[in-house]
Amino acid sequence: MTYNQQQGYETKTFTIHNPTNASVTVNITLSPSLSPYVIVLTHQLTISANSSEQFTAVFILNASYNGNITLTYENNTIPINVTVLPVTPPPETNITIIPSPPRAGKNMLIKMPEPIKKRGYIITDAGNVYLVAVEDGLGLVTLADNDYGTATLVIGNETISFEIASSFRQLILECDTTITIGDRLPVTVYADTTPVMATVSLISPDGNNETRIVNGTATFDLDKVGTWNISATFQNMHAYQTVKVKPKPLTLSIPSEVEVNEPVTISIGRPAEVTISKDEVTWSYSTGGTVTFTPPWRGTYAVTVTTDDGEEGTASFTAKEKPTLVITDENGLPANSVEAGSNVIIKTINSAGLIIPSNSNIDVYKDGTYFTTISLQGGTAVYTIKEATSYRFTLSDNPDATAQILVKSQSIDLTYILVVALVGIAVISVAILYKKGLIHIPELNLPTFGGNKYNDLF
Repeated sequence: MTYNQQQGYETKTFTIHNPTNASVTVNITLSPSLSPYVIVLTHQLTISANSSEQFTAVFILNASYNGNITLTYENNTIPINVTVLPVTPPPETNITIIPSPPRAGKNMLIKMPEPIKKRGYIITDAGNVYLVAVEDGLGLVTLADNDYGTATLVIGNETISFEIASSFRQLILECDTTITIGDRLPVTVYADTTPVMATVSLISPDGNNETRIVNGTATFDLDKVGTWNISATFQNMHAYQTVKVKPKPLTLSIPSEVEVNEPVTISIGRPAEVTISKDEVTWSYSTGGTVTFTPPWRGTYAVTVTTDDGEEGTASFTAKEKPTLVITDENGLPANSVEAGSNVIIKTINSAGLIIPSNSNIDVYKDGTYFTTISLQGGTAVYTIKEATSYRFTLSDNPDATAQILVKSQSIDLTYILVVALVGIAVISVAILYKKGLIHIPELNLPTFGGNKYNDLF
């Protein structure tokens, strides 16, 4: 593709045909030399089997350049060469235009190499004709405000063409750069600071082109989601802007917390594409209105929904493992009852028996009455059992997770009680018989130590 350098731009729509029986993904890239001058709105196309897709390129022609638009699919590449040829320098002439280029509505000076006297004329694109009188090698012409564009000067047997710049310095295209589909886009075109009547072109994300005449300000309906390219032309000046059209925001009603391996329902109510992602894993669904998803792991899941009519919504939910409280003794063995003064270990575990690293609080109930609150550290807590009949432990943020332990009563050795009782009975019986004189207890002759008799003590 070859163009000549000039003011303005050209658009070109390319059609890629896929005659195969399989879907093909085509990537579109630009040579670095093209990047400042060529705008491609679509950089990747997925072409179904036996079908075709289009993309549009905008070529800015105010500079010369050469490079390729490259189409890549599978292991194949297709280069599309783009060349903008530099402006061919005008033939040598003895006439000099000052300034170069002259500006509409301003004076321009015609200079000849010798102090000669000649007559001639200028014809502009606006249809204005100026008679030129060169005296002593110089001629002066005052241009009208509408004299922008190409003009022809004829003096004697010499003819030259030259460009007349607009009386304005710059063209400004003013509009929002991001809107929501369904909103209207006001566009205003200024030459310097003056709203002007300009030609405005819009290229949609799928390559369709619409051109309108805008008298200062106009409002456009951008009816497709994606990036639009907007350009304005006035008196050979050009301005460009890209506008991103976003889908309408969609409100999703999803519970903020769910349980691992428990289904969660995402209701949209109409056809949509649903993407659910967690870390590096993504699940994609096409649905007529409802998606049921079962989170396999704990953590945060991001949900993106795009409806067929262009609305988009995002949400997230957190999947938590359903906790179970278990109580063990200090050796890690399951405990249903312990003695007062013993330490027990309370743990939160999942369905696989693994500890859930939680720092939640546990409410402690003693004999059915709230007693205190303790905290888990990484899913475990140690607690000392005191005198009571039973203890119940419940997760503060999940009352369904609870565990109970009984407190053993202090046991007494019955054999010891029996022996003490029998000895007591025997002593009492001997005392009664002795008092009645039925038995006689002989005097005990105790040994003496140092002349003292211990029997004096009895």
